[in-house]
Amino acid sequence: MHLFIHLVIHLSAYLLIYFFNIFVQFCISELPPPPINVQSSDVKQTEAVVTWSHPESYDMYAISSYSLQVRKFGTKTWTQLTTTRGMNHRLTNLHPDTVYFVRLKSENKYGKGKPSDSGELRTEKGMFHTTRTSPLRLDVPACVQRTC
Repeated sequence: MHLFIHLVIHLSAYLLIYFFNIFVQFCISELPPPPINVQSSDVKQTEAVVTWSHPESYDMYAISSYSLQVRKFGTKTWTQLTTTRGMNHRLTNLHPDTVYFVRLKSENKYGKGKPSDSGELRTEKGMFHTTRTSPLRLDVPACVQRTC
């Protein structure tokens, strides 16, 4: 009986190691899918926090990091800000009252995958921010001008 129990334990351990090795070796050998649920929060005049979630099958694609890209409204060029292993990042040095688009790409040993859907954020207005490019002009009503 003792030999039978020893044999069952040994066989169980062998099968567990065998199936674990098969599971560990099963990775998808291609570019990873993009992260999902890209959102912004804690948006201020010159900064905002961007968060996202891992894509489905995150582990099977062996995703090592995410590339965070930003572009200003009205421009066509995406700028890569950082590469991170986390699921959030604080954007800084933004312009007040400006719309930004944010997207991410997952990365593994095969390269960077397709970009995520872009999230949109608008920074808060600055206290003295103006969008005028010409000098400020005060219109004084004609009735006030005559009394001076």
